Amino acid sequence: MVPCLFTSHLPSDRSPRTGRGSACICKQAASMAQGAAKQNSKIQNKQKDSDKMVHRRELSREPINVCIVGGGNLAHTSAGVLAENGHNVNVLTRRPNEWNKVIEVDTKGSSWEAKGTLYGRLSVITDLPSEALYRVKVVILATPSHIYPEMLEKIAPYVEEGAFIGCIYGAGGFQWACEKYLGSRIQQQNLTLFGMFNVPFICKVTRYGEVTRVVGPKKNLYIASYPIKKFDEIAELLVRLYTIPCVQIPNFLTLTLSPSNQIIHPGRYYGIFKDWDGKTPYNPEDLPKTLYEDMDDFSANEMQLLDNELQSIKKALVKRFPALDLDNVIPLGERVIKQYGSDVSDTSSLKQIFRTNLGYATVPVPVQKVPGGVQPAVKSRLFWEDVPYGLCILRNMADMLDLQVPNVNKQIEWHQKFMGVQFLKDGKLNMEVMNTTGTPIRYGMNTIEEVIKTSIDNEAPTAKL
Repeated sequence: MVPCLFTSHLPSDRSPRTGRGSACICKQAASMAQGAAKQNSKIQNKQKDSDKMVHRRELSREPINVCIVGGGNLAHTSAGVLAENGHNVNVLTRRPNEWNKVIEVDTKGSSWEAKGTLYGRLSVITDLPSEALYRVKVVILATPSHIYPEMLEKIAPYVEEGAFIGCIYGAGGFQWACEKYLGSRIQQQNLTLFGMFNVPFICKVTRYGEVTRVVGPKKNLYIASYPIKKFDEIAELLVRLYTIPCVQIPNFLTLTLSPSNQIIHPGRYYGIFKDWDGKTPYNPEDLPKTLYEDMDDFSANEMQLLDNELQSIKKALVKRFPALDLDNVIPLGERVIKQYGSDVSDTSSLKQIFRTNLGYATVPVPVQKVPGGVQPAVKSRLFWEDVPYGLCILRNMADMLDLQVPNVNKQIEWHQKFMGVQFLKDGKLNMEVMNTTGTPIRYGMNTIEEVIKTSIDNEAPTAKL
């Protein structure tokens, strides 16, 4: 039985939308099944009796109690979409008083445009974990990865037995942070961890607490789970929540090594601002208008250099541990093409892949307004997530594998000049600040064997991107 995805009636006190009702999206479900079958034919693992592409049975219409943790673009959009899909959505945010009870999701210009504007009525909006997590089955952290440790520590006492705890964008050592703050409860209370290989959509808040815009919805959600055997359960829940098919990723290490933000943002930002002196503001007219559509050769090459070093880490790991499945850690350009499909109109080069990807369209270059113009957004996640929770992890693992990563080093050193902290000192990781990173050594792992020990599991074959 293929998944049958349902939308809910809009309650009478919610913002109206014409022509929407409780209807089975059978055509969409059939399309999902066809896509899954096509993908399955490419899988080299013999899994005729163990299809892990999409959970294949009739899905329940019962609302799921879910908590979205965060207040940014992904938190707004996930809250609106999940509530629109008929689920009970709580939001845990530092700014609850600035949120409307109904979140409007604009889909114009995206591949979801035919859905019309979405309206999601939220159940609870609070800054208290005890209220946000009360009787919640699924907790989704929609925050930058450098916030994961702080938020996990806060919510840990209120996570209910049997709950599913996960994150949007599972890089940055999410599993390691969960193991620290949830500890033995993961086994004793039957908790399930999950992380997404990619965000469900590129999106942007246009009016805080009220309106958000979807730019590029993903075709599939690629999910890692721990324990691995719980994938079927979390896949069903996520299909019901997001109405996007789920594909199994074999382990969290695949997410940690994802050639995504930790490669894209540093390379592109360095390409734009490499000559900045740390003081002089830029005239906005002298900067690219968009982060991706205006991609240039230099930035694309910087991203490629970083990706090459990430791939060298992957190859060294697989050579040392043949049972370690990192097949989904594919080169950056190939990953974007596979995740966005026909949204990418020109695949001739890495530059063109980014310039012509509909899912990346209209994303502005993040900057901070200052007297006299603008300057790089040094307080943003492009610095505080992608460096300590991305590049520093790569450097730590490279050290464990006796690999040289000069381009990773270059990007850490350039970014840290404006952060007021030295992650690299005299060419080595600075142990004095590793507790502010997502590195394995922060969580007490000093050898590569410790890093990969929970990522080798032969319980079931998994799909390849």
